[in-house]
Amino acid sequence: MGIPQEIEYQKAVIDAENRNYQYRLDRHIYDHKMEVFKNAMKYAPLFKHKTFEEEQEWRIVAISQDRPKFRQGKSFIVPYLEMPLTENDEFVQLREIIVSPTPHIELAKKVCSMLETGATITASNIPFRNW
Repeated sequence: MGIPQEIEYQKAVIDAENRNYQYRLDRHIYDHKMEVFKNAMKYAPLFKHKTFEEEQEWRIVAISQDRPKFRQGKSFIVPYLEMPLTENDEFVQLREIIVSPTPHIELAKKVCSMLETGATITASNIPFRNW
């Protein structure tokens, strides 16, 4: 191999090493971003903006190996898990049911009353927005 060919060969080797390094670096960055995303998905439900503190809602975060059930959503199929609120199917006394914003608030309240819980049923003051 002559000098010009040797230089071209070394340039090609260095270029290949740089591409391999860049690929490994890109892969590391991608893996790190995915780990951050997974953690965000895991912990996001645990945080709530303080302006919603008065709602006193329950948030249940479940990590389950069970196959979810599915129901029809507005624009896609929604997966969900059924889970008991108490052990041994004990009775849970509800004091109040606040119906979330919906275009059919009276119908939603009527359906809630059919649960026959004895709870007070009210409509949320938050306006319904269909965006």
